[in-house]
Amino acid sequence: STNKSLTQVLSDVFNSPVYTLENANSACFGSALRAKHGLLGEDFCFHDMFCEPLGIHLSASPSKDAAQVYGSMAARYRILQEKVLKLQNS
Repeated sequence: STNKSLTQVLSDVFNSPVYTLENANSACFGSALRAKHGLLGEDFCFHDMFCEPLGIHLSASPSKDAAQVYGSMAARYRILQEKVLKLQNS
């Protein structure tokens, strides 16, 4: 996204840096890169392999207090999600 506010929120909620491509409407390509990153595991350095050759640049970094703010929300979401799944399966 070229929307700085949106990329900052995503970075904060997921407590992860957000990278964007120089050209617009590249979400599918970015998703494919993230899928490959997930497949190759934690030892695979996403930034070193793709950022320079493809024109990917850092768009937003998590705010210092993002983990504190959103971490408890994520934990609560997981608990609620488990409750919903149990209700569906009963």
